[in-house]
Amino acid sequence: MAQSIITLLALKELDPGNVILARSVFQWAMNHMWDERGFFYYRVLRFFTIRIPYMRWAQAWMLLAMSTLLCESDLPVRSPETPDSAALVEAC
Repeated sequence: MAQSIITLLALKELDPGNVILARSVFQWAMNHMWDERGFFYYRVLRFFTIRIPYMRWAQAWMLLAMSTLLCESDLPVRSPETPDSAALVEAC
């Protein structure tokens, strides 16, 4: 999932629809691979899901994909905990 988001955003100049597709891939990942305990599952297979929270193979890549998607987004980011979170988006 994460690699597809990263690749779609890297090749957005070839097809402007890649950003919309990357957002839909991210939404699918949130619906099917996100655990309420705060991590992404490793893999969703046809008959079962590997629910191990591997740091290297799932969490790190999804963090990179989410940050890349955030940098490509034109939506302002606001967080109630951090009033200056818009500065994080400007850094991208």
